[in-house]
Amino acid sequence: MKFIVPQPIKSLLTERLGTKVLSLLIGLSAWTWIQTETQSETSIKVSIEYISSDQLSLAEIPRQSISAVIRGAQGKLRNVQDTELYTKIDLNDFNQGRHTHEFNFTEIKGLAEGLELLRLSPTSVEIELDQEITKELPLEPNLVGVTREGWTLLSKSISPSSITLSGPQKLLSNIDSIKTEPISIENIQNKVSLQTKAFLPELLKIKSKRTITVDLDFGPISTSKIYTKIPMVVRGSSWACEDNFVTLTLKGPAAELDALNPEQMTLLILPSGELTEQTIEFAADSPFFQLSHNGSNTIDLIEVNPTQFRLFPSTE
Repeated sequence: MKFIVPQPIKSLLTERLGTKVLSLLIGLSAWTWIQTETQSETSIKVSIEYISSDQLSLAEIPRQSISAVIRGAQGKLRNVQDTELYTKIDLNDFNQGRHTHEFNFTEIKGLAEGLELLRLSPTSVEIELDQEITKELPLEPNLVGVTREGWTLLSKSISPSSITLSGPQKLLSNIDSIKTEPISIENIQNKVSLQTKAFLPELLKIKSKRTITVDLDFGPISTSKIYTKIPMVVRGSSWACEDNFVTLTLKGPAAELDALNPEQMTLLILPSGELTEQTIEFAADSPFFQLSHNGSNTIDLIEVNPTQFRLFPSTE
């Protein structure tokens, strides 16, 4: 089957075809000329790399980049990236103290062929060098946040306990300790062991890197509570005591204390072996007192009233 193009459409496609092709070529040539021949200017960042000195250290953080204005064809300028231009400053060329380094065009590297460097801003950079020293400093865990309700930090430790740093004397001589990176304690309970890093001020370097471990121990907050009319008995039927009831002060987690039942408490006195009249005075670490209760071993007896008990042989 042969397709016949209608005459109106055929005339539209073929009429003045040469003129249209010529216009297209002229437009393409003009675009190419603009991209390759038309000169333009743009500003671009020049990064600065500092080559470390063998004996001295930077006393303050210097400028890390400057601006450069370059000129060239529009097509080339469009492909220029900020990271392409750089310069290097060798700190071994300077003595201790403050210096001004003046830039010149020959120091700027990475400029593509066909591009021209017009100016730099700023044209110089300030550099201060100081004697490098080494110092051992205490290392401290940097704990941030708050513990869960009813809990507290019982103990903390860090290993190693110190860290050796090097850096400019001007800075390092005024530092007394170094903290770790922040450690959140908001969701921690019981015992944990965490690995972290030292949080260093800029310009300081660690002489020997070691893994830093922080050990934390969390537990319920301890409180105290008084219990009255608690029965007191003396072990053994051969003994008698003037007191039958006492007032006790107990210490432990609040929830544990609240769960105690006073009706299930008894204070037991353990007299010495000799069956003679004796007076026993309460002390928290005394072996002569023993408390029986329905709670856990996290509860401690810290006070008894009265504090002294006169024991004597029973006459019954």
